[in-house]
Amino acid sequence: RSEEKLGRGHRETQVALANLGVNYRDNDQFEEAIVCLNEVYDNIKKMPVLGWSRRALRTTYAKSKQVDKFQEFAEPDVKDLRNQLPADSVQFGLAIGRIGNEYLVAGLPSKAEDLLHEAEEIFKEQKEKIWPYFVTTTALGRAILQSSKPTEDNEANNERLKTAESLLTRGYEGLVQRETTMPDPAKIYISRAINDLIEVYTLFNNEKEIKAWQKTKSERQN
Repeated sequence: RSEEKLGRGHRETQVALANLGVNYRDNDQFEEAIVCLNEVYDNIKKMPVLGWSRRALRTTYAKSKQVDKFQEFAEPDVKDLRNQLPADSVQFGLAIGRIGNEYLVAGLPSKAEDLLHEAEEIFKEQKEKIWPYFVTTTALGRAILQSSKPTEDNEANNERLKTAESLLTRGYEGLVQRETTMPDPAKIYISRAINDLIEVYTLFNNEKEIKAWQKTKSERQN
């Protein structure tokens, strides 16, 4: 309707197209999402208000596992953030934590780990702990879990798994304590942490903890 009234190149039409692209992405219709978001992204210079479409497109490439395309966006975006924001600022931590999460979604846990660790160090220094900090904590635990290789030296691998266990547990507890402040879509991070902890304890063959976390998972689903 916006296109019929205002024309394809009008700002409102492009905003509507970007929102359509995000809806496609959130429903895993990545091909359609990329078509919409690419068109909007091409108009950023003429319409700076559409700048957010770059991040939306980057996230879409991550979710669709188009690794090369994702990194074409992510790498310069991280560089720009380092140039624009203080390295110890919460804003910087949240931004690189978000991109670290996207590296994880894209299937690049080792690269995710570096950014998430950097964000985690920033958040440790903050007196007031808000729920997004603990999303980063659980994501770092997941990155370490996913990048741990069973073929490596068992002792080194076990140490990494213990680190993942600690991060996932601390992140889970932090999220649950702040669950009432979280929007409903964000609560998926709690479920992910539980699943990751079950995976960790499965690798450790710890039946007691597996059963305990499976019970927690079941209770939250009911």
